[in-house]
Amino acid sequence: MLSLNAQKPGGSGKLNTSLGRYGYMTFDLRAQDIEQIMVPAGGFRTLRVIMRVNADSVMKYWPAFLSRLAQPFFPQNILYYDIAAPHRLVKFVGSFGYLAPQVTVEMTRVYIESGSARGGK
Repeated sequence: MLSLNAQKPGGSGKLNTSLGRYGYMTFDLRAQDIEQIMVPAGGFRTLRVIMRVNADSVMKYWPAFLSRLAQPFFPQNILYYDIAAPHRLVKFVGSFGYLAPQVTVEMTRVYIESGSARGGK
């Protein structure tokens, strides 16, 4: 979520992810809406973020017009981040790779740190 230029609807950004020693892949991020969603961990006000692989980053040696033609065929993933700090990922809807099946992953529990009985020692 810190990759977005604004953590609110309309924000956008890019996320570079390492692929081994010498390569990387870029994801384009776009914040869409604030939604109230329910998951097994409870109800959350979330920022819906669309994430899609940038075709130019994976088709580096292809002509630009071909990567622009291919871009709509890359799957998009939807991420729901809690709008309250620390902005936890609450829900993921999408695929983990090209031609992989679509999955939904939801937060099942939330743990809240409490103060130590020994006064923080």
